Amino acid sequence: MVFPDIENSFYASVISGAEEVLQSAGYSLLLANYGEDPNREHTQLTTLRAEHVAGILFAASCKPSADYEFVLK
Repeated sequence: MVFPDIENSFYASVISGAEEVLQSAGYSLLLANYGEDPNREHTQLTTLRAEHVAGILFAASCKPSADYEFVLK
């Protein structure tokens, strides 16, 4: 999971719920906080893709959605 601010109560709630569901399905949660820095966000998403994780959940920064095409490949 890649989020802009893990201290935000909304994201903390999403993370907590997702971790519970993932653990019950036999998965572990990897968490990245990009601090609302689009360059850091891109690096974290690229790293997760390179590691062939089973899935990526993320809250996008303000960049246009076309910039996220590399995550789908």
